[in-house]
Amino acid sequence: MRLDRERTKLKKSSDQEEHKDKAEKSEQLIMKKCLSFKGLKLSTTMVKVQHEVIVQSVETQQKEVVSKVKTQLERKEATMENLLQNKTRSICDKLSKRNNMDKPVVGQDIDNPVDGQEIDKPVDDQNIDSPVDGQFVDGKADGHTMDEPK
Repeated sequence: MRLDRERTKLKKSSDQEEHKDKAEKSEQLIMKKCLSFKGLKLSTTMVKVQHEVIVQSVETQQKEVVSKVKTQLERKEATMENLLQNKTRSICDKLSKRNNMDKPVVGQDIDNPVDGQEIDKPVDDQNIDSPVDGQFVDGKADGHTMDEPK
């Protein structure tokens, strides 16, 4: 009996140690799972943060590009407007000079030059019916029409 008691004690103590080992292993397994979960959670958080940083960086770059393009377009538009104004001014100046040259100055004789320049006079002394290179205006030269051989 005494032997049975000792066996029972040993069995109980070995069962307790076994339970203790199982509890420790279970606890370690739980800790590993928690750590891996925390690690996963941590890595997921890091990925989210990295993604957010990348998104913000891309948005910032897009804003910079849009700003640069907008500035370039504004400059181009201003340049085009300036060129248009200059061209318009140049055309207006030329037309104004041409109109001023065509109009006689009040009290000035048309036949006299203005500021050393000659004014174009209409040519009235040419005869329209006079032959040009042997032909008349009506198409007849030497009594023949243009359709008839000479």
